[in-house]
Amino acid sequence: ESGVLINGVEEDIVTLFLNLIQNAQEAMPLGGRLGVTLRRIEETNESEILISDTGCGISQSDIKQIWEPFFSKKA
Repeated sequence: ESGVLINGVEEDIVTLFLNLIQNAQEAMPLGGRLGVTLRRIEETNESEILISDTGCGISQSDIKQIWEPFFSKKA
């Protein structure tokens, strides 16, 4: 698991989540399970959102680049 602190404009954060969900869907062309969990961390008064899927995953060679803006393997 990796975590990233997000501060930003509401519309950009919505776009982020829509892209993550769309990518998860595309990684499961035959179906699968997509999970979105929101939890509050009492000690820090922060929230954590976990997104998971049963898709094919990200190759080790690409994992280093996933937080780079506009990184994509799509045409």
